[in-house]
Amino acid sequence: MKKTYTLLSLLGLTLIFFSCGGGGDNGKPSGPITPDKVAVTSVSLSKTTADLEIGSTLQLSATVSPSNATDKSVTWSSSNASAATVTPTGLVTGKAEGTSNITATAGGKSATCKVTVKKPAVAVTSVELDQTDITIKVGETQTLKATVKPDNASDKTVAWGSSKPDIASVDNNGKVTAIKEGVASITASCGGKTASCKVTVEKAIVPVVSITLSQTSLALTEGDSETITATINPIDASDQTVTWSSSNTSVAEVNSGNISAKSPGNTVITASCGDKSATCQVTVNAKVIEVTSITLSQTSLTLTEGDSKTITATINPSNATDKTVTWTSSNTGVAEVSNGNISAKSPGNVDITASCGGKSATCRVTVNEKIEITSIAMTNTEAVMFVGDDLHLGLHIYPVNSTDKNVTWISSNEEVVRVVNPYVFQNGNESIPYIHCVAIAEGSATITAKISGKVATCEISVIKSFPVVIGDRDDEDIDTY
Repeated sequence: MKKTYTLLSLLGLTLIFFSCGGGGDNGKPSGPITPDKVAVTSVSLSKTTADLEIGSTLQLSATVSPSNATDKSVTWSSSNASAATVTPTGLVTGKAEGTSNITATAGGKSATCKVTVKKPAVAVTSVELDQTDITIKVGETQTLKATVKPDNASDKTVAWGSSKPDIASVDNNGKVTAIKEGVASITASCGGKTASCKVTVEKAIVPVVSITLSQTSLALTEGDSETITATINPIDASDQTVTWSSSNTSVAEVNSGNISAKSPGNTVITASCGDKSATCQVTVNAKVIEVTSITLSQTSLTLTEGDSKTITATINPSNATDKTVTWTSSNTGVAEVSNGNISAKSPGNVDITASCGGKSATCRVTVNEKIEITSIAMTNTEAVMFVGDDLHLGLHIYPVNSTDKNVTWISSNEEVVRVVNPYVFQNGNESIPYIHCVAIAEGSATITAKISGKVATCEISVIKSFPVVIGDRDDEDIDTY
C-alpha cells in the first residue's frame, strides 16, 4: 500500500506542476522548483553544566532540531572569555577561575552550558596528628587534630576511623570517646595519606555527681561560730576531698565546715569536690543600731518626660544595723522610682520618698512636658576651608524650646576635617549647639549632626591655599599657584 500511495503522490505532483503554469506556450516547464526552507526549532547541548580546571578543555556538541533543518550551522560564544573560551567547533578551554555561559546558536535558537573554571587539583602529600599516643579513661573524650599538607591541597577532608570502635570510637571531627578498657588505633586519612594515634583506655574514675550541705542558709551574730557538714554523692566517688571557701572572709571564715562570724554582712560559704559545689548563704548580724536619719543626694529635681535620674540615700549612722531603703512615689503616673532611679512618666509634680528604720527623706520632682524636635538646620550647608583653618559650625533646632539638646557630631573623613570641642551659644531664647571643625588636609568631608532622629549635613572642601591669578583676566593664558 505504501508504494501505491507514493506513486500516486508523485503522479499528482507532476500533473499539478504542468497544469499550474509549470510550462510555457509549448507545454514545457519554465524553470526549477524551489523547495520550502525548514526552520530550526531548537538547539540542545551535550552538557548544561560542567566543571573545568584551568588549562583543561571540554568538547561540547550541539544538536540542531529538526534534523532536516535547512541551515544547521552553529555559532559558539562565551559570556566570560577571561574565565573560559570556546572555538567555532565547541571546544571549551579553562582560562582562569570563574564562570562562563557557553552558548550555541543556530537559526535564532540557542542553548547554554554553565562552565565553572577551578584551579588544578593539588594532591595531599602527608597527614600528621598532633598526638600519636594518648591515655584516657572510660567515659572521657579527647579531640585529635589532623594537619594536611600542603596547606593548599585541593581536598583536605579528613576521614577518621578506629581499629577497635568498641574500645575507642572517633567522630568526623577527630573527637575520641573512651568506651571500655583496652587499646585502639585511631587513623586519620586524606588523599591516600594516613596518620595514626595509639589510644589506651583505662578504668574510669567514679565522678562526683553532687554535693549537699546540712544547711543552705545560716544567720549568726558577730563572734559566733557553727559547723555545717558536706555529703558527697555517690558515697564511692573516687574524690572525697572537700574544699571550703568564703566569698567574704571579713564577714565570716570557714575551716573544715566550721564557720566563724567576724563582722556584720553577708557571705557565701562554698563546699567544692571535683567539679561540683554547694553553697550556704550566711548572714552575720551585729547589735541593733537604730537609724537616726536619712538624707538624699537631692531634695528637688526637674526632669523631662521619658528621662531618668538616680538619687542616693545616706543612712545615719553609717553602722546602723538595718540600712535597707524603701523607695516610694506619691504619684506613679508622674514618676516611678526603683532603688533611687526616678523615671519621669508625664508632666506634673511628685514626691519621691526614701524610708529606712522609721526615718524618711523626700525629693520634690517636677516633670516637664517633652517637646519633640520638628526640624534642624546647619548654619552652613557647604563651606570651603584652608588647611590649618577652623570653622565654627552651628545647628538650629526647631522649635527652640524643644527638650532634647544632645547633638551627635560626625565627620565622614577625620583625616581631612576633625570635629572637636562642642559648645552651646545662647542667642536670646535659642540655645544653638556648635562644633569646632578643624581642617587637617586637602580633601572633602561631610559633617553630620544627629539629634532625636533628625539629620543635617554640611559639605566641606579643604584646599591648600588661595588660587593666585597672574596676568590679565581677559587673556587665555592664566597661571594659578
